[in-house]
Parts: sequence; C-alpha cells; structure tokens
Amino acid sequence: MSEVPVLVTPDGTVGLEELRSRLEEHGFRSRPAEGTPAPADGTPADEADKKRGILSRVELLVGAIDKDLIPELEKVPGVNSVVQSRTRGVGPPNSKVQ
Repeated sequence: MSEVPVLVTPDGTVGLEELRSRLEEHGFRSRPAEGTPAPADGTPADEADKKRGILSRVELLVGAIDKDLIPELEKVPGVNSVVQSRTRGVGPPNSKVQ
C-alpha cells in the first residue's frame, strides 16, 4: 500500500470539520496545509485550521490516504471530489538538488 497526498473538495452539504471526521473513518489522515499563501485580500489565514488540514477560505481539506482507497473517499457523503496532490517539494537553497 502506498500513501499519497490528496486534496478533498466538499459538496457544501456538510461543514468541513464534519467532512474531515467522515473521511478519517475511511482512512484519510489530515495533514498540515504548510506553505499555504495568505488570502489575496490580505487577511491572515486561520493558522489553527491550516494545522488541521482545513483551508476554509477555499473550501479544501488536505491530507493523505492509501492510493487504492481514493475511490472509497469519493463515495463519502459530503465529498465533491478527491484529487491526488501533484505538488513537488524543492530542496533548500544550499542543497545539491538546486
């Protein structure tokens, strides 16, 4: 089994906390939404939500799950879509990767 990062968008029928709880019953693990930019309007992002993998301003949950279980998450009531995250990290400036 291979765990992959995923982004989950709700369908608006339940709150983000309720949806996160439902997803966790199916193997979803919340991950901190690190590196998330502040909203364009200049208001600060809710740091507590980001630590729980909830991006409330854009209605998004951030987490990880076994790749084979993604279809199961898509069937959870309240889920609009589940997308495997394709973000690539970059090493620090002094790293040999640069």
